[in-house]
Amino acid sequence: MVQGRQAGGHQGGWLYDEAERITTFELLTQALKLSCVPLIASGGIADAKAVRDALMMGADMVAVGTAFLTTTESVIDELWKAKLLSACAKDTHLTRLFSGKLARGLVNDYLREFADIDGVIKHAQIPPYPELNAMTKELRATAKHLKDPNLMSLWAGTSVDKCRDESISELIDRLLN
Repeated sequence: MVQGRQAGGHQGGWLYDEAERITTFELLTQALKLSCVPLIASGGIADAKAVRDALMMGADMVAVGTAFLTTTESVIDELWKAKLLSACAKDTHLTRLFSGKLARGLVNDYLREFADIDGVIKHAQIPPYPELNAMTKELRATAKHLKDPNLMSLWAGTSVDKCRDESISELIDRLLN
């Protein structure tokens, strides 16, 4: 799995700083030089052009994430789904503030409030994963219960603007054509 920084949610692996900032297609190029195993490209893939580009570059498969969150079959919270449907790439941010592990999500008041101690580089004031994840579990649950998106972890990749209110079969057709 070759996952670039555009991916939503928790970032794969435990790489540090500069390596975490590499795009999917940069990683794919590097991996193709070093690997003879099948490669799956992920991160920022949410339309037919990105699928074609990844496959033409040499990926054996692609993984799509965020675009599936807004399908009619998705079971995510309706508030999260609504936020995804109205967002664009600039609304996402890499953060460690919810779990202690690097993840990409929609910017909200919680991320803005603690921006001074957040960042791609680990910060001494942020407990590591899984400790911070356990510490914020009740916060996230309460935010969901209260329908407060400003305290929810609204995971999303940079291709969030490609999200549609559609069925999975409609999304698959869109990804293939």
